Amino acid sequence: VLDLGQDRQISALQWSAETPAGTAIAIRSRTGNELARSVIYRNNNGDAVTEKLYSRLIPLFRGAIDTVVSAGADWSSWSSPYAASGARFVSPSPRRYVELDVRLLSDLPSSAASLDWVSLQVEDAIAPGAVSEIHPVEVAPGTEHDFRLFLRAPRTKGFDAVDVESSTSMRFIGARRNGAFAAASAAPLARGFQVRFADRVHSEELVELSFAASIYVPGTRFDAYIVDSESGDGFRQLVDAGDANGDVVSSTDVVRLPIASGILANLTASPAVITPNGDGINDRLRVTTDIINLVEGRPIRLRVFDMAGRIVWSTAESRQAGPFVIEWDGHGPDGALLPPGNYVWRIEAEGDARTQSDLGIVAIIY
Repeated sequence: VLDLGQDRQISALQWSAETPAGTAIAIRSRTGNELARSVIYRNNNGDAVTEKLYSRLIPLFRGAIDTVVSAGADWSSWSSPYAASGARFVSPSPRRYVELDVRLLSDLPSSAASLDWVSLQVEDAIAPGAVSEIHPVEVAPGTEHDFRLFLRAPRTKGFDAVDVESSTSMRFIGARRNGAFAAASAAPLARGFQVRFADRVHSEELVELSFAASIYVPGTRFDAYIVDSESGDGFRQLVDAGDANGDVVSSTDVVRLPIASGILANLTASPAVITPNGDGINDRLRVTTDIINLVEGRPIRLRVFDMAGRIVWSTAESRQAGPFVIEWDGHGPDGALLPPGNYVWRIEAEGDARTQSDLGIVAIIY
């Protein structure tokens, strides 16, 4: 356990190593503010014994008493391995304690990696104790909702921007400070947006960012980062979830979905009658749905049956959570137009017992 003495901001991880062909270095990190301590009692042979037994031993048979320090309950999970030296530190920060997991890997018995040194780039935190929370915390899936993210820093030397990142796309609406409109500009990021204020934010100011987003996966997280342009390029602080606004019941940065067993939501299909004659009007059946609860790709299949139950057309696309559109142009598997009549279509996600298939009828006329 590396003790930084107090909550410190870790901005980067660097190392120097020799990695001949067939070898590699894999470094992961985790951080926290709490330590767990356990006491190990040993007899004079070095064997671990219970505290009760240790107290009953005569002093001649007693050995050392060791205190083992380990990660506490608030520690983060291990990060993914860092791609290269100098990479941005990804574990939660600022924190007081850090652990690094370093592995020397080799595919060849004749080659080995060697590690010379590891360095953490440590800075004073921009805003120790800063917290953020989002509202609302539960929404219907697949529908755009307006959200408010509140942020408060009890102690800060000042900052001029806030980054908001998530796994879903967002549309920035506006910013407020202490309830009043705030002059700010927004710029897109790879996973969200950055809001830059006209003047610096100070201690105890309540920052409110409004944006719109659609949620497809339960437990979608919205991470807020405090940015201080005066502290150097790329230096930013991840904000912990907490009670930033006492008037809002949240204290979390995670948005959940109502408990549901299905994977397909908000299903629509149109038109009810298709005329695949190539005039561009009602030539295709268009089925739209929102895929929810899927964090890994899974085939979404659309099948069309005749009234005798025979499959006349089928297609599948592998998709994750998000909006999904699939179409049918009235042709069969051989590419020929099917005869006029009524057909049953069915859309479902394959390989999941929770999937609820959706059925509909479409008619072909010419």
